[in-house]
Amino acid sequence: MSNHHPVLRQFPVWKIMALLVLGLLLSNVASAQTLKSQSQTLVSQQTQSTKPPVTEDRFKPTAQTQVIGQDQQQTDKPDSYASRNLDAQESMVKWAKRNYFTSLMGLILSAGGLFALLYSLRLNNKATNAAQNAVLVARETNEAQSRAWVSVECRLGKPTRGKTHLGVEGIYFNVESTSRNHGHSPATSVSFHAEIALLGPGSPSMEERMADYCDTIIKHAGHEAEAIFPEAIKLFNQMVFIPNADIEAALEGKDFKMITPVVYGCLSYKSPYTKGIRQTRFAYTLVSFNENAQAIVLMPDKPNWLDLPICLAGPGTIIAK
Repeated sequence: MSNHHPVLRQFPVWKIMALLVLGLLLSNVASAQTLKSQSQTLVSQQTQSTKPPVTEDRFKPTAQTQVIGQDQQQTDKPDSYASRNLDAQESMVKWAKRNYFTSLMGLILSAGGLFALLYSLRLNNKATNAAQNAVLVARETNEAQSRAWVSVECRLGKPTRGKTHLGVEGIYFNVESTSRNHGHSPATSVSFHAEIALLGPGSPSMEERMADYCDTIIKHAGHEAEAIFPEAIKLFNQMVFIPNADIEAALEGKDFKMITPVVYGCLSYKSPYTKGIRQTRFAYTLVSFNENAQAIVLMPDKPNWLDLPICLAGPGTIIAK
């Protein structure tokens, strides 16, 4: 966890750089003013110290003349010293100014180098992301071209009445599938799964039922030994069952006695160049035909409704994953 204060983390970099420049400017200006003030003070003190003392004895001209001569010699020395000291102070002020501008230029160059480095890092990050995306696209393209792609074409066998091993009476439908591998790799661990259900008010749609069922198949996928090689065709089938109780519940309270069965499922398989389970999902509605070969809904209240042709309404919904 970072120890930096949250306000500092949100403080922009350019503001920090501006504060540094302002601080350096104020520091150098203050130093220059201090040196100038000191030099002026020193010169003032030395000028005052060079003034000749006033003698109170006005009646000794000879002694006064000697004193003035000595003071004149002493005055020449402080004037020379003050001049050299002033020159030194002015040199220090000039040096301070040059040092200030040198420091300012160094700070500007450092800031420019920092921004150039950040910009370079940003460009490098964009280039890295672009390269990674290109690699990902190339990998997905290669997998799509090399993997197995299995199509599904389903048919419905003639329904028959029967019972389950638990004694539940109902109707069996045989769902048959013709599957073909259109890819460049064999499809392995192939398995075919199908289910039938009745649609009604408030119930999930055909696509929702298909998605939920196929997702469950992926989670509990087995290790079937079936395989479909490129351009090969294989047949699959599975029996699905509708209980009579479900049909009676669907007809209850309806003036028009009809049901809407749907068949959905998937063909699951693996491919050598892809991860996980691949699926070709399908969903169809069941329809019947009258004597004039016209499509009609299933009407279980008719005594011969199972004798009429019943098939899957195409093209249905096919999803390859």
